[in-house]
Amino acid sequence: FALQMFENAVTLDPEFALAHAANAIFCAQYYANFQRDASWAGKAKAAAEKAIALQPQLPDVQVAQAWIRYIDGDFADAIQRVRQAISRKPNCEGAYYLLGRALFAAGRYQEVADIAEAAVEAAGDDYSVYVPIVNALGALGKEETRASFRQRRVQTLEDHILKVPEDARARVLLASSYAEMGRAEDAI
Repeated sequence: FALQMFENAVTLDPEFALAHAANAIFCAQYYANFQRDASWAGKAKAAAEKAIALQPQLPDVQVAQAWIRYIDGDFADAIQRVRQAISRKPNCEGAYYLLGRALFAAGRYQEVADIAEAAVEAAGDDYSVYVPIVNALGALGKEETRASFRQRRVQTLEDHILKVPEDARARVLLASSYAEMGRAEDAI
């Protein structure tokens, strides 16, 4: 549905750089998370190119560029681009999630831990931002801090479900989080 909305937006206004960037980010995430089909990467790259041609200086467009570099496996460039976006707009949608994810993929776990508080401050209502943080803290063996961030993620998921009860993904993630924390009775 989101893809359909972004595609409708650029059909109505082909000069809408943010819609092209959102389309690119969606397609890149779909490629990275669900289906490693070259067509998704191609859609992401085409949409990002349109956004770049229209407004390359926008932080959201820089995040779209970073996602393209991420799915191409160029984590260093993705990290550099997303950091530029964050420096211009710290609460840029999805930027800290991608930064954490790219740092984690590059094996730079301590850097993920170092940005954790800033990430939560800027994007703590996005339950995805916690994933690379929790994973990096686990890789570093920082179990007490990891448990704290897991709890914060649970609270974020609970708050999100109160606002968006139809978000099935959030419900599944919350149930999984309860199970990981030994709270299986809450998962029901």
